[in-house]
Amino acid sequence: MVLAKKEVGQYGWTVETDPVVKKIAANGDVQLILDGNGVVLAKKEIGQYGWTVETGQQ
Repeated sequence: MVLAKKEVGQYGWTVETDPVVKKIAANGDVQLILDGNGVVLAKKEIGQYGWTVETGQQ
């Protein structure tokens, strides 16, 4: 499972993905994940929803 937050501190974490994520990358305000099916997804906001499929199968 991947968690993210916007500010420094112990609390305020938001779930980003399900536990099937194999890899994650972040650069600036863009997040990319590779899931267990070989699909790459991207988004710019914090939260579990709103991912856009970039490659692979859906």
